Amino acid sequence: MLSRRRFLKWLAALSFFRSRVVDAVWPRPLFASDDFQTIFQQLFAGQTLTDSDSISLQLPENAEDGASVPMLISSELDNIDRLYVLVEKNPTPLILQAELQTNALLYLTSRIKMAESCQVWVIIRQDGQYWQTRQWVNVMKGGCGTG
Repeated sequence: MLSRRRFLKWLAALSFFRSRVVDAVWPRPLFASDDFQTIFQQLFAGQTLTDSDSISLQLPENAEDGASVPMLISSELDNIDRLYVLVEKNPTPLILQAELQTNALLYLTSRIKMAESCQVWVIIRQDGQYWQTRQWVNVMKGGCGTG
């Protein structure tokens, strides 16, 4: 029989183990770096990035406040297994790296922070190929503690 105390000990041990596993796969250096070119090279060195009209990136042309910029990413492409979102001039340029189930269609809506006016890049990996789209956003007031 499982007592309350034994259950709580088991739960604490499981939580500790899970946090260690998650930390082990977290690409900390990629999210800690502030140099766009370095991160870009680490992620995509030797890969051909092809511009694609099959990726839809919707951002405002002018963002009044960089602290909350609405973003919508979608694609009808099949077998997308990886998604990257980078904001070129942010203190942390890599804002998303996600593994996706290949049987799902890509539809993501979120709000992002932008330090200043720059390009926002969306790159996907599909069947071993890399596709990209990007959009310039004018930021009126920086949202990463810079403006």
